[in-house]
Amino acid sequence: MSNYIPTHRKKIYSLHKKERKLIGHLKRNESKQKIIKAAEEIRVAKLLVLKAKRNEGPFDGGPSERDAYWLALPVEEIISIYTKK
Repeated sequence: MSNYIPTHRKKIYSLHKKERKLIGHLKRNESKQKIIKAAEEIRVAKLLVLKAKRNEGPFDGGPSERDAYWLALPVEEIISIYTKK
């Protein structure tokens, strides 16, 4: 029997790192390509966090509405969310 119990803490830490990276790019007015790439990385990290949280509890039937929201969210909208921070 394994002593390892998976949690979503590592995924959340990775998401926070990617958020700080995007905010840094925005503050330094770096190229649009770097900003878009960082926003896409946030989308992937957010989906991984949602998946990890979903897998911790009992099976609830698959991807949720939040997954669909983050998949459909345009990159410009993700950038505007973090420009306000």
